Amino acid sequence: MVKSLVEEGALVGALDVAVDSLVEHYADTKQVFPLFCDMTDKISVEQAVTKLMEHFQKIDVLFCNVMATGKKSLLDISEEEWRRVMNMNLNGTFLINQAVFRQMYENQRKGRIVNICSLSPEAPHQCPGMLLAGKGAVMGLAHRSILDTHPCNIHIRSVDGIYKTTKEIVETALYSESEEKNGEIYRAVADQPFKSA
Repeated sequence: MVKSLVEEGALVGALDVAVDSLVEHYADTKQVFPLFCDMTDKISVEQAVTKLMEHFQKIDVLFCNVMATGKKSLLDISEEEWRRVMNMNLNGTFLINQAVFRQMYENQRKGRIVNICSLSPEAPHQCPGMLLAGKGAVMGLAHRSILDTHPCNIHIRSVDGIYKTTKEIVETALYSESEEKNGEIYRAVADQPFKSA
């Protein structure tokens, strides 16, 4: 993902727990600003986003590719393993989405948030372990968040990345039709408010 964004000429804040490898790999370019970030820790996420803002002054696009896999089946997976996978895939995505959305909202009222889903819910045979459950929830998170982000001119979506190259994901995520689709979803849901039983 970082390589494709650099090739497009973007300035990239690259967040990872394995920050040393990022620093070494991109030592010769000023386009990449590597930062340590534990996506499962709220304080770590907020500190990383603050440092990004200090460095770049704004965040135009968030590409969220948070992912942890578990290879066991429903029959064999332990509760501990289940929680680990869901904590990274869903909670980690939520934390970075929320932190970046708040910065976009407070500072510029414009931007895009793109959550990368590794596979489609319609292709469970492609799923390593319980990855599908977390990534399916990420799609739901993105759809619900449209109600919050769309009125602020901040566009959020999830992109199925299993059959696309990284370059195709970047191009797909930045198409203007994402704004139109967000608008359609926002209007449809806003016109039918939730009613509790």
